[in-house]
Amino acid sequence: KKKKKKKDKTMSAPSSGLAPLVSPKGLAPLPSIQELQQQMQKKRLEAEEAFKRNQAALSQQKQTEKELTAAAGVTQDDAQRRASYLKEQRDKIVAKKRAERYDYYLSLSLSL
Repeated sequence: KKKKKKKDKTMSAPSSGLAPLVSPKGLAPLPSIQELQQQMQKKRLEAEEAFKRNQAALSQQKQTEKELTAAAGVTQDDAQRRASYLKEQRDKIVAKKRAERYDYYLSLSLSL
């Protein structure tokens, strides 16, 4: 008496909303082209709505940034000078760390 367990042959696309490709009884019927077009249309509309929401949020964020900049009284020239100063400081720190690492590895190789 040998009993083998039948494996469930259902393979469906996860979270795609499509019908399973294979069912326990054999091949499943294919969805109609009209259904697929409706699903694609629905997903396209959802994507367009999400895009519009993101664009609105981005424009609101830019407007808020402009208002805050105007309220702070910072000119474009001041912002550029500050950005270049911070870049110089960052470059100095990176160069110092690079030199420290080089010296450290050099001391390790000399001690061997």
